[in-house]
Amino acid sequence: VGFRGPRLSNSGNGISWSVAFYRTAIGNDILFVASPELIGMGFFRNAGGTRRGGLDAELYGQVDRISWFASYGLVEATFQTSFELASDEEVNDAVDEDGMINVEVGDRMPGIPRQSFKAGFNYTMTDTWDVALDMIVSSSRFYVGDEGNDQGALDGYGIANFRSVYRVSDNIEIFARIDNLFNNKYATFGVLAELEVFMSEVPDAQDPRFVSPGTLRSGFVGLRITL
Repeated sequence: VGFRGPRLSNSGNGISWSVAFYRTAIGNDILFVASPELIGMGFFRNAGGTRRGGLDAELYGQVDRISWFASYGLVEATFQTSFELASDEEVNDAVDEDGMINVEVGDRMPGIPRQSFKAGFNYTMTDTWDVALDMIVSSSRFYVGDEGNDQGALDGYGIANFRSVYRVSDNIEIFARIDNLFNNKYATFGVLAELEVFMSEVPDAQDPRFVSPGTLRSGFVGLRITL
């Protein structure tokens, strides 16, 4: 269910908004499970009920030469059935004496951040030159393989990006872009994995928590021609 508001002004300035609420329940979801015996392999199994619910809210506005936006997302993705998963003590030290980890009702599903936020603005310096700045913020998420939420979560992060475009003519543009403007170090994904899988690439690995690092500061300048 959602609601959307019209612009408050017909002069080109004003604010528009939208908000949507959602809730999805799955009665017999499917979950990938890493095999504790076959290194680098895994299988799918039924994991009972899961639920995803939350909201998405967006704001857009313009004041003279400045246009801006902001959006917020909230998602509660949780298991709704208690069950056990096979694991390995070297991967997840929460395993019991039978080599199982316990997932309880209300445990958060891994890999899904609870909150996210985006905002930015575009300033029209001249009729041919625009500059823009935007930011992306994401909250923490649990590692895949930690369905019981027993290990520390992967940290959230925030990055800013810069954009600029100069229009030479109707079909020629010069652009500049800087991603991760402040060179923040962050990771977008985390998984608990067997160390043996990565021994050839990381022979000194001691921690089963592997992450996908985000891109460090990078800059681009180019020419765009539309035919």
